[in-house]
Amino acid sequence: MASSDNFEVRDNIALKDNLSLEAIDILLNDISDDITNRILSNRILSNRDVNKYITNEQVFSIIEKNNIKLLSSIAQNIDEFHSCNKCKILNTLLKHKSSKVKIALLSYSVSDLLSIEKLKELSNDEDFDVATKAKKELKNRLEK
Repeated sequence: MASSDNFEVRDNIALKDNLSLEAIDILLNDISDDITNRILSNRILSNRDVNKYITNEQVFSIIEKNNIKLLSSIAQNIDEFHSCNKCKILNTLLKHKSSKVKIALLSYSVSDLLSIEKLKELSNDEDFDVATKAKKELKNRLEK
């Protein structure tokens, strides 16, 4: 059913709690970014733990597509990818040119994964919003 031609069927499956590894893989490679985003965005449904089954290979396959919406979802949910090398993903996303991706890395739940060195780099980013948010996070971190 995860490979159904019907978007609504796939969308409903993507919202399920207990997905097989095969279904997760199929939905992560869906033609619709919305379906893939549902799988990546675990926080939509707080009782789900689908992301712990997502592999490094799957995440990097999505990163290679260079879709800003999906990259931002990966950034916001990076802490939920228990089977992945979070540092490698983080460093890859930090190099991305999109300010949306960098701002997603500075979200409350992810910013703790960023080192002070990385926050300093981001505080000098050419994008004003990224630099401002990074400076704020750096200041909060140093005050603790």
